[in-house]
Amino acid sequence: MGAAKRRKAEIDRLKALPREQQEAYQALRADERIIEQGIDIEGDPEAQVTALARVLAHKFQSGIEAGDLDEPTSYLLTKAQRTLAKLADVPVACKKGCSHCCNIWVSASVPEIFYLAKLLRGQASGREMAVRKAHAATEPYTHEQRPYHPFPCGFLENNECSIYEHRPVACRLASSGDAEICARSYNNITDENIPTSVAYLMAREGVSLSLLIALQKAGLPQEQYELNAALVTALDTDDAERRWLAGEDIFAGVKQDPGGLKDLPEVAHLYKRAFPA
Repeated sequence: MGAAKRRKAEIDRLKALPREQQEAYQALRADERIIEQGIDIEGDPEAQVTALARVLAHKFQSGIEAGDLDEPTSYLLTKAQRTLAKLADVPVACKKGCSHCCNIWVSASVPEIFYLAKLLRGQASGREMAVRKAHAATEPYTHEQRPYHPFPCGFLENNECSIYEHRPVACRLASSGDAEICARSYNNITDENIPTSVAYLMAREGVSLSLLIALQKAGLPQEQYELNAALVTALDTDDAERRWLAGEDIFAGVKQDPGGLKDLPEVAHLYKRAFPA
């Protein structure tokens, strides 16, 4: 079917819907247009964050009904990547083969964890073993202790990410202005702070806030977990995704990121703007 015919079929289907559903559909399409190219911090970030939250919430609700969150998670990662593309002119030291930050704690949301667990099952068994090895090496340490016990991510191969196109938002929007400081800091030679562009921080916060608000609207938990432990839990739990969507806390006991954004005042403010009624 050509583009014109598909468009006509879409219009005919829309006309057959009750007025309230037509308005909801049109509002969703308007939001999708707003964040077509991700979040632009030079534009109106708040409007874009709330638009992305509404689209994600809609997709999460559909995912709950289907028992599968792959579609909304893939959409989230696509928008995060397009947000990243808008920062192409911001100078960073990060480049291919630079993997200092791939040896520390990584946080991920539950939808990202399930997404990566499925990806991991489809890869060679050696990759899953590498993730389990990373979990065994890092499991004893808290978030505060982990910087003093660096260990390579299970997805790292020859200092390159083997799942680069599918990496979590936390990895995707991480950045540094000085790789030498990263090397010293992550190897516990110095206590220097990693210089990070304000633009990257704003972009990462925008995408993260959209996700939190969408999860809240969909009635899903908003916690972020340590990636190694959460992946192993998802792999070892039968029917993990459906059970979690049904309300079972399958990640009980898995270490959480203590520095999440969900308690920030901005979350409540943006939620009310995204979903005023």
